[in-house]
Amino acid sequence: MNSIAGARGFTLLEALLALAIVALLGTGAYGLLSATARFEDGALARQRAVASLARAVRLLEEDLAALPARWLLREDPFADPVLDGTPPRGVLALTRGGVGNPLGRARSSLQRVVWEIEDGNVLTRHAAFAGAGAQAAVRRVLAEEVEELVLRYLDERGTWHETWPPPPASGERPRMPGYERVPVAVEFRLVHAAIGEVTRVVALR
Repeated sequence: MNSIAGARGFTLLEALLALAIVALLGTGAYGLLSATARFEDGALARQRAVASLARAVRLLEEDLAALPARWLLREDPFADPVLDGTPPRGVLALTRGGVGNPLGRARSSLQRVVWEIEDGNVLTRHAAFAGAGAQAAVRRVLAEEVEELVLRYLDERGTWHETWPPPPASGERPRMPGYERVPVAVEFRLVHAAIGEVTRVVALR
């Protein structure tokens, strides 16, 4: 009887205190899990941004490296400059070669490419083949949060230009018809909001 009489349950105050402690621990655990999930999401988003920016850099290097070494005969629809640093649309327009044709389709081996920043921060690449008729250029989204794509061009005299083709130098002889100047090298700088700046120099000859 004494043992039974000495045993007692929790008082209401003790029960409420225990519930409060459990709730507090649960809130802390939830906050920790939420913070961990946010950290992982942020890390994954940054990883994806780095990967997409790396792909864009690699593709831009490939486009520039595939420019004709010195000249290109003008013929429709490529009456534009081989390399246009101030195109009517986009940041850079160029005509590149070296595009494979494994299916043997009836198309040119040359491709007109336009690099553009759309909607303020979306880096895109538009590409179309000669002889494609009314076929629209293929648009490819390469990276987001891109704030700027800046290029400059090195000529054969060792002078950097902010635009290409550069204005004729004083006393320079006229070029042969169908002949266009191609820079010795092109430097481009990509500015990403989260990653920062990426700068590359591509030697063309």
